[in-house]
Amino acid sequence: MIEKMKRNYATWLFTGLCAGLLTLFAACHDTIDDPTEEELQLSIPVKQLASMQEVATADTVYTFDVLKSSGAFKVKVGEASKYATPKVTVNGQHVTIGLLAEFTYVTVTDEAGQEISFNIHSSHEDLLSQSNVYYVWYGCTFHYPKFKYGLGNMRVLSGNDNKRVASVSFDENNELKIESEKNGSSYFTVADGRGVARSLQVVVEEGYDMTTDSLEVTSTNPSTIYFPIKYGKRGGWKLVDSSEHRPTDYVIHLPSGNVDCDYDLLHVYINQAYAAKQYKYYLENEDGSKGVVVVNVVKKK
Repeated sequence: MIEKMKRNYATWLFTGLCAGLLTLFAACHDTIDDPTEEELQLSIPVKQLASMQEVATADTVYTFDVLKSSGAFKVKVGEASKYATPKVTVNGQHVTIGLLAEFTYVTVTDEAGQEISFNIHSSHEDLLSQSNVYYVWYGCTFHYPKFKYGLGNMRVLSGNDNKRVASVSFDENNELKIESEKNGSSYFTVADGRGVARSLQVVVEEGYDMTTDSLEVTSTNPSTIYFPIKYGKRGGWKLVDSSEHRPTDYVIHLPSGNVDCDYDLLHVYINQAYAAKQYKYYLENEDGSKGVVVVNVVKKK
């Protein structure tokens, strides 16, 4: 009886041991079959990303490869401006980013939640941050043929609805044109066909329309003032006398170069002591018309 119990116990022990070994083997087998999580890796050198989190290029396009990832990956880029976002093209593991600004922030993530972020810094002249300031005469239109960059196909993104200080546009040759409308300053945003945006500040210098033979205005010191003379023969006006005989006071007839004016302009420059003072400018036209402009100068507040 005792011998039989020993045999049964040995059988039970052997069966349990085998079952345990099978379970252990199955567990090991399952572990081996589970794919290990791939570490997210790009073709950009790790040292470069670790030290500066920035890559450099002299181009308007930047490319890299996603060498390893856990599952599918996504590429997200920051907006170049509120008007445009760089275009991202993914072809297999190869990523191409069309740059629209000097700095572009990029984030690559995979299905495991791994993430690599970095900045692309481009030194291409079309992408460098630039802000342009243009001073224009009241009553005239200015053309800027040298204001060109990028792919052409220039357009105005914003600004023409602000203050109506000036109107900005581009002609069929992508030449910048600024038409002054009233005294003051306003900001505009323009872009080329790629979407690269730049900021323009337009300052229309002080000016007043002269529509009759007498005009009186108040200005500050110092100041440059333009008076479009909107009567009499165009091209026939001249300054015959003034309170102060200075070479900075004269009549502009037909400007040359990049300026178009529909009328003769009286140009005066005031730069005297801050004490209140009055200046008079006497005009005559070859057609017999006459006029006088009075400028009362007050201290700038």
